[in-house]
Amino acid sequence: MIVATQQVTATGNRTRLTVVSDHIRHLADRPVPLLFSPMIEHFEIYQADWPELLRRINREIAILSEVEREWLKLRLAIIAETQLAFDELFIKAGGAESCAGCDGACCGCGRHHITLTNLLAYLLEGEEPPAPDFSSTCPYLGDLGCRLPVARRPYNCITFFCETLDDQLDSADREWLRILDHQLRNEYQLVAERYPVASLRGLWIGLKRVGGGQLLRSSDKDMLE
Repeated sequence: MIVATQQVTATGNRTRLTVVSDHIRHLADRPVPLLFSPMIEHFEIYQADWPELLRRINREIAILSEVEREWLKLRLAIIAETQLAFDELFIKAGGAESCAGCDGACCGCGRHHITLTNLLAYLLEGEEPPAPDFSSTCPYLGDLGCRLPVARRPYNCITFFCETLDDQLDSADREWLRILDHQLRNEYQLVAERYPVASLRGLWIGLKRVGGGQLLRSSDKDMLE
């Protein structure tokens, strides 16, 4: 679980804003080169390469064994269920109102949060994920907030609770949040241990590491049930 003080980005931050204010739109309107990356100085990814990346992943999914495919589906199902449970606590803490009140400024920090695991949640079901917009402060930040559904949002986004939200939780809620975070991180780590490109450090960092290599090449890790 990630808990940040209000001063880290803006008062009452949360990565699930309901309305994007003029402040966020102003940031998004600033010219940002498609190759821009504040976290990875020399990492380059073209927006035009997105369709090819999806085709590349789909080609590798097509040759997965049935056993491996079912293992992945189980991991993704547990991730989705756990993230929905996180969202229940977020709603209980008044998250929607807090995000609208503080402009959801923390959402602009999510440029590198999405992982291969999040994309697989779409592609294994034959669905296409939203295309990233690299001119935005976060590639998945739209005019009405996050363009990814709760069950398929990145780990860093779904687990972020600002101080304002944390203050609304009682001790039982905080313990449940801790349990959920442990379970969720474990599931992401199981996928990342098998497919290193799925690291929680983010998809773009993983792609830089593997280059033109295979994305779903498994490590020597067994598929733990």
